[in-house]
Amino acid sequence: MRILWLCNIMLPMIAQQLHMEASNKEGWLSGLAGAVLERREKNGIELAVAFPAAGIPRDTAGVEEMIYDGCYVYKGMAKSGESGLLWYAFAEDTANPHLYDEKLELQMHAITRDFQPDVVHCFGTEYPHTLAMCRSFPQRERILIGIQGLCKVYADAYFASLPRRVINTVTLRDFLKKDSLRQQQRKFVLRGEMEYEAVRLAGNVTGRTAWDRHYTAEWNPNARYFKMNETLRPNFYTGQWNPEECEPHTIFLSQGDYPIKGLHYMLLALPAIRKVFPDVKVYIAGNSIIGEDSLAKRLKISAYGSYLRRLIRRYKLQEQLCFLGRLDAEQMKERYLKSNLFVCCSTIENSPNSLGEAMILGVPCVSADVGGISSIFTHGKDGILYEGFKGSDNSINNIRNKTEGENQSGENEQERIAANLADAVIRILSNAGEMGDYSTSARNHAKIIHEKEANYIRMTEIYAEIMNQTEESEKSQKQTLEQNRQNPRFVFVSNYINHHQIPFCNAMDKRLEGAFVFVQTEPMEEERVRMGWQAQTKLPYVKCFYEEPELCRKLILDAPMVLFGGVDNECYIQERLQSGRSLIRYSERLYKEGQWKAVSPRGLLKKYHDHTRYRKKPIYLLCSGAYVPSDFHIVRAYPGKMLKWGYFPETRHYDVDSLMNNKKADVILWAARFLDWKHPETALKCACYLKEKGVPFHMNIVGDGEQRPLVERLLAEYELSDCVTLLGYRGPDEVRGLMEESAVYIATSDRKEGWGAVINEAMNSGCAVVASHLMGAAPYLIRQGENGFLYNTGKPEQLYTYVEQLLRDRALCERLGRAAVADIENIWNAENAAERLLRFCETCETAEEGPCSPAEVISERKMIWKAL
Repeated sequence: MRILWLCNIMLPMIAQQLHMEASNKEGWLSGLAGAVLERREKNGIELAVAFPAAGIPRDTAGVEEMIYDGCYVYKGMAKSGESGLLWYAFAEDTANPHLYDEKLELQMHAITRDFQPDVVHCFGTEYPHTLAMCRSFPQRERILIGIQGLCKVYADAYFASLPRRVINTVTLRDFLKKDSLRQQQRKFVLRGEMEYEAVRLAGNVTGRTAWDRHYTAEWNPNARYFKMNETLRPNFYTGQWNPEECEPHTIFLSQGDYPIKGLHYMLLALPAIRKVFPDVKVYIAGNSIIGEDSLAKRLKISAYGSYLRRLIRRYKLQEQLCFLGRLDAEQMKERYLKSNLFVCCSTIENSPNSLGEAMILGVPCVSADVGGISSIFTHGKDGILYEGFKGSDNSINNIRNKTEGENQSGENEQERIAANLADAVIRILSNAGEMGDYSTSARNHAKIIHEKEANYIRMTEIYAEIMNQTEESEKSQKQTLEQNRQNPRFVFVSNYINHHQIPFCNAMDKRLEGAFVFVQTEPMEEERVRMGWQAQTKLPYVKCFYEEPELCRKLILDAPMVLFGGVDNECYIQERLQSGRSLIRYSERLYKEGQWKAVSPRGLLKKYHDHTRYRKKPIYLLCSGAYVPSDFHIVRAYPGKMLKWGYFPETRHYDVDSLMNNKKADVILWAARFLDWKHPETALKCACYLKEKGVPFHMNIVGDGEQRPLVERLLAEYELSDCVTLLGYRGPDEVRGLMEESAVYIATSDRKEGWGAVINEAMNSGCAVVASHLMGAAPYLIRQGENGFLYNTGKPEQLYTYVEQLLRDRALCERLGRAAVADIENIWNAENAAERLLRFCETCETAEEGPCSPAEVISERKMIWKAL
């Protein structure tokens, strides 16, 4: 099995390889990774770990840099004994985990594409990278996410019955850092939204409490829930609490730097505890947020820290408190063992590891009965559970913020919880015999819950179960796919499949679960093969009419819906037409040489035979170009049954900021065959104009063909060799790479360009496109001055001035490029087109804009005025 772990930290063995500082957090992960690697021959697991990291040294031996759509991922192999651990490091803003960055999806895709995992195990739901993985990894039944906390629920409990005046307080530090209590709570809300989506997308969940099972089942009833207890940090499996060796009447809290951890409840409870135990002392690990006596440090205090400080002064608790700062695992263990009592006074928790660490060491414990704690800690046996922050367990919006009620309900709630906490602490500290019993029971219980070997075995069992279930599911899906291939619901007939059509066909095949067939009627032209247009030859949905005529004929006749386009010979669909069944035609324009050709009697007769006589039949027309409706309107075909359509080449999903930053601001691109109607000479005349105007630029021209002598002559005549480069033919991927570098793309074809997929590609690549208004794609894709420019084909000087304007105004050029990317990603793409076409086939519902929206009948003459 190939298992990919997605973690929030760099493991120490990896940090050692990179000569970087290792994290003290999540130490148990290293132990678990070591166990997996040591037993590789037995468990059959090939493990890789992905994690966020900044400043990976690129020159470190064994570190490989991978680039995917402008995003960087680093890859290496760390040694662990005899074994090696493959790792991937990606960029993430870990200081702001509430902010989602879509480029994470590209990085996750790059990692999974490289490693090809059988199972992806995400440790924690509350990180942006977990959602990015759930969004980007297509086999969601192979995603396993481990629940730690649940930010969505934590957000509702964040204010922890604080008084309203405290919640509304904003200190100087809060203002400058934009980190007030309300803003902190809002960050939890945002993280909770990401977490909620991740749980809904994942096919499998691990948890360990009734509380997390309740919520994950409510959020995603279809996910498989696996119980798997947590393994603690290695040092806590040795050592045992001894009452003779601890400081009398000392209480330990693992942290208290934000409201959920409930330090204010302890401060409110301490006066009552101090009456019984005057020498009581509370040690608090983690960041101290109460400030010091210096003015500079007090200015940095937060609203919550200020509130804690006021409570300390009001109840004169200075002598009872000791803030320890950050402790590593060994220091934490030492503090547990020196303490009389561990207290978890949180407002909400799932199953805090700090409580597990205290239990396994045998430290007597008191905890609030909140969240999932009662699943790992038994009241009256392992210690004392007291009634903490109250909330209903009935829905995901269960926990009400008590401070939002009337009057002083927050303070009343505080008093109740603090009194419960004080009673529990006094009771346990007052009975040494009871403390001993609790210590023994909790230790035995924790040994079972946190038993390393059992947890390791359970994890490998879960992986195996996911694999077995996935294999059975994939087998069933394969059978369904084979059945659907035999009985397609949608057949697309065209001359040949090419790289412009494949994304749309892939989207249709995916949506129809294999019930899709592309019937190719002829082999591809040799010239297009030389240009790199040769499509994949083993696409499972492609059938060739010239190889299997009887099968293809049957598919065309029997399918519920047939899309017919790109074929001059009507014989392929005659039987379908005569049957009276529904059909969709897919056509570029009829009169590419000019609508004056409509006067031909022979031509009109053919148009009547092929189209007009079916005007009242259930036959619709997808118009691949803005002038198609006008052409068919002339022959009175498809009245009210014409829809906007086009070609849908591959849509790439970029980090747009990176895309724009990598562009060369003065570079123009033109790419096409050198044909008279493609007008390569117009590109050279534009270059001549720019040079005469003194505009800095460089133009790359891709292509070749019959007009090459003219191109070379003009290049010499205009003396452009210093600013224009002829690159010859380039494959589709190379052209896209050039587009990604170019700021401006010019498209100069005339009306013979039925569509012009290069416009889609250039817009998707963030170019500011300037296109001839007679190209079929241009009026559909370009919104004048918003995502590009149209120029009047008969007035090429408009092209020249638009390009000059873009080169001189970089902000405008970038604005158009960004808008172009958005329009392709959101509207004019294969997935959207497939979804809309299938919806139209089922409901006859048209879209408001873009593919499958009603196609207007507009003449060439009026189109330029409408666009401008």
